[in-house]
Amino acid sequence: MTEGKGWQSHAACGGMDANKFILNQVGDEDVSHLEVANGGYTSTVKLRSWNEHKVKQAQEVCFSCPVRSSCLSSAEASDLYWTVRGGARPTMLDGRGPTGKKCRPPLAGIDEYPEYVCPSGHTGDANRVRYPGGKVKCRACAEDRYEALKSARIAE
Repeated sequence: MTEGKGWQSHAACGGMDANKFILNQVGDEDVSHLEVANGGYTSTVKLRSWNEHKVKQAQEVCFSCPVRSSCLSSAEASDLYWTVRGGARPTMLDGRGPTGKKCRPPLAGIDEYPEYVCPSGHTGDANRVRYPGGKVKCRACAEDRYEALKSARIAE
């Protein structure tokens, strides 16, 4: 899972597939085998059970790791929400953060993504609105739709 210098080069997960430490969501290829035969949808009960199984397997690797505390202390909020880091249970499974308060998926920083271009051609990070769960919408497109609806109502 980890490559690089410093504590990462000593991690027990070094060379492992990072997906073994990341929780799955509905629609992921890794959970296509959980789809219910009639309807083709992924049961959330089965998905949760699958994710709990993944967490246990990942924690087994983490608990034997010599740099576990360094991994956990260097983890960002998004790491702790979606992944097993330093053996810590992802907060997504319980919906509560380390303080016990309800938590939502952390929003990623704008600098982590390339220049935004929506399907309509609007560009720039100022137009990008990122919602929990990773969905991205274009602010300019939303404003255009609003103006079009407003004009249509005035014309009536």
